[in-house]
Amino acid sequence: DTLASWTDHSDPGIKYYSGKAVYRTTFKLDHDPAGKPLAIEFGQVKDVGIAKVKLNGTDLGVVWRPPFRVDVTETVKLGENELEVMVVNSWHNRVMGDDALPENKRFTRTNIRVTKKGKFQWKLEESGLLGPVRIKTHTRKVVASMLALLNGWAAEPATGRQATTDLASSFTNPPDAAKPWVFW
Repeated sequence: DTLASWTDHSDPGIKYYSGKAVYRTTFKLDHDPAGKPLAIEFGQVKDVGIAKVKLNGTDLGVVWRPPFRVDVTETVKLGENELEVMVVNSWHNRVMGDDALPENKRFTRTNIRVTKKGKFQWKLEESGLLGPVRIKTHTRKVVASMLALLNGWAAEPATGRQATTDLASSFTNPPDAAKPWVFW
């Protein structure tokens, strides 16, 4: 399996799903990054854009906005690593799916209507972890500067995003390559 929007799935139970889903995969780190800080970037997380991340059983917190990045320097290890990402979406797509069902088969009970005069007014929102998922080196100084700006602290002016190095070539099985994600 590959990462794709739940709305692309042929099964209506997944296409119109509302709630949380857990993605699990393993990857092997064959190369020591020589003390460079490492982060996992998740690419696109839709529709709400909230994901809880665990690596090797350690809770790394929640990512909620682009670039959907979490520092893994202290958690990633040489050899096998287990990554778990829980993604949450809204009930937007579920309400759309329910609109086409008889009332006694609906999952939601609401006065919200997604059609007007028989025509859909809403569109399905992409949902799930869409990727690409990559492990990259990063500069902690940039993260510290962004946090300082968010908290209103005096900080040196941002000079733009510093370059990152994609370490995918250092993995025998990076998260976005051959080994499939398990969707629950």
